[in-house]
Amino acid sequence: MGARKDQSTSFSCLTQEEVEAFCLKWGIDPRFNPEALGLDKSIDQCPKGSIALFCKHFEYSNLRYPLSIFVLNVMEYYRVSFGQLHPKGLARVLHFEVLCRAVRYDPPLLSFRRFSVDVCLISSMVTTLGSWKDRFFWFSESIVPFKMIWRHLDAVLNELEPSEDELDSWFLKSIRTCPSRLRPFPEPLLVLMGISTLWDKLDRDPVLMRDGQVMSTLDFLKSDDTSDVVFADAASAEGEDAVDTEVLDGGKKCELPLVAGKDAKAAGKKVGGSKPSTKAIESSSNVDPGDIYVPDWKVTVSETFKSPTVCEDVLNHFAPPTVQASLSSMVMMK
Repeated sequence: MGARKDQSTSFSCLTQEEVEAFCLKWGIDPRFNPEALGLDKSIDQCPKGSIALFCKHFEYSNLRYPLSIFVLNVMEYYRVSFGQLHPKGLARVLHFEVLCRAVRYDPPLLSFRRFSVDVCLISSMVTTLGSWKDRFFWFSESIVPFKMIWRHLDAVLNELEPSEDELDSWFLKSIRTCPSRLRPFPEPLLVLMGISTLWDKLDRDPVLMRDGQVMSTLDFLKSDDTSDVVFADAASAEGEDAVDTEVLDGGKKCELPLVAGKDAKAAGKKVGGSKPSTKAIESSSNVDPGDIYVPDWKVTVSETFKSPTVCEDVLNHFAPPTVQASLSSMVMMK
């Protein structure tokens, strides 16, 4: 996780005006009382009821407010505070979450523990972040829904890292085909992934474009050079984002719409104008009455049903349209 060991010599140079301007830029709610420290207190001298946060956590690590539920789960599991984390360490947490959402997979804590030691998933990263250790501030611990502790440097976790046999093989195979550069991501991409809510066009969705074509979020992540990518926006589709994410299924690539409302909810966020999609159920099949029903799904005989996408596809298409219509018209009896 990249816990820092020089906290007692880290002092902030930020003024209260700079802290307030930073919070305004990054959408941090002022009710959490962001406060400049002054030069007389180091980062490990956090007042009771407060938490320290580095500006670089937002500028480089892709941290956003409201804080991701997955990030909070990781912090609670490792029993560490934000002020102890190197920006590169926190960036790995958010990078993992973004990769998971790009392949339509809710980020699991167990798999992240494997990801944190799986170096093949990071293709490259910057070697230096410049000056960042003197830019931090306090904010109220009420921003976190649990008691965040300052982990002792000698503390160790009792649990061993999970073996591959304990993890979803489909997920491991999918994510290992996506080595990508650890870097700050553009805001439109984070909005699409449900990480950020810094988007003021509630009736429109961000769109990634390359050479005049819509670009998937996964293709963007796998591209080391994205200087030719144009960030646009389009009218929000009913229940779907304008940009598809790629799903790796059985070694093949297929396109599925990213349901912003569902993914954002899983990340503890809300993306304006998003509704759960019912498109898959409505287009199950085009069979005539009396014919044999053949589900219009992408499930193959080799599936092991470890993929949540496959399971959802089966549930949406298993019942014939006549049965689905009957079930939808039923009234629950108390």
